[in-house]
Amino acid sequence: MTFQFIAGMFFGLSAGFISYRLRFLSRSGAFAAGVLGTLIFGLGGWRWTIPMLGFFLPSSFLSRFVQVRRSNIVELFEKDSKRDAMQVLVNGGMGGIFVILWKCFAQETLYLGYLGLLSAVTADTWSTEIGILFSSRTMLITTLKKVEAGTSGAISVLGTLGGFIGSVCIAFCGLPWESDSLMVYGAAILSAGVLGNIIDSFLGAMVQSNIDVLAAIA
Repeated sequence: MTFQFIAGMFFGLSAGFISYRLRFLSRSGAFAAGVLGTLIFGLGGWRWTIPMLGFFLPSSFLSRFVQVRRSNIVELFEKDSKRDAMQVLVNGGMGGIFVILWKCFAQETLYLGYLGLLSAVTADTWSTEIGILFSSRTMLITTLKKVEAGTSGAISVLGTLGGFIGSVCIAFCGLPWESDSLMVYGAAILSAGVLGNIIDSFLGAMVQSNIDVLAAIA
């Protein structure tokens, strides 16, 4: 256990440093990722780490690619493509809580919840980035009114499909460890991704509606 935690510390801090050098993360984001990586690998091992990598690495490369290809759109809706500590904790902090609870209570449903969480986060991230990359048909989810790519609550066919593929990626990373429950785990993980993406879009649309109202009043 001690050796695994030390290995987790080395792995987490190395991943944070490399991500900082590749400009995926800010300094604070790299530190937060290092702590989170230490916790997840140290307590859960590769079983818990691989799904997190399945979220973080493809999402980071996708975000960087979109920034390069559609910088004019990204600049309108994002201050910086490098994720800071708050963004790292928002996306992965609950994963750290799940692995702590799993270590304390050894309930397999906690691992399923962890995969469902990563599925939802990955679906949201991939949906947004792919929606920005292919922005010809982007609509607000509540009204289906055409809006600019990157607008809170905006959806598109390709973005939604991209989000589903992101959920499949997490399922692929997590399911090999649970070969006796492939159908149940797979359905739960994909459902969490799709549902989480829809809920996030609705919440984003509500925020965008409030922004529009305030803009009209001003």
